[in-house]
Amino acid sequence: TFNGTNSFITTTLDSVAKVGSMPISIEFWVNCNSATPVGIFASAPNMTDVLRNYNTGQVEWWNATPIVSLGLSATTWTHVVVVYSTNASIPRRRIDLYRNGSFITNNQAGSSTTFTWTGLRLGDINNGTAGRYAGKLAIF
Repeated sequence: TFNGTNSFITTTLDSVAKVGSMPISIEFWVNCNSATPVGIFASAPNMTDVLRNYNTGQVEWWNATPIVSLGLSATTWTHVVVVYSTNASIPRRRIDLYRNGSFITNNQAGSSTTFTWTGLRLGDINNGTAGRYAGKLAIF
């Protein structure tokens, strides 16, 4: 449980799967206090080209961003899969969103396929300066 004030979990790259190429799937169960959470996860706090939940209720691939809305309901357990991939022939960044086993939406944007993964931070964005998550996470 994350309290939205000062609780978070940080892992180093050695603690998570070595990420070397796309696509990357991030899968978790979420039960947030608000339908528009911020700070569920970030792949590289305080950096660009990160995979994260920064804007309220959205996930993004920040800087040259595709963004998709999570479409969550407050205080309801929801299974979420976010797939980040690239289209090298254009080039474009792409996000596919699955919720409770069903494909929901996708978006692609930008002209870069660069991504940064230094570890995984759950519970806040940019060490809390850009938002903190309030709610529960399971099986991340």
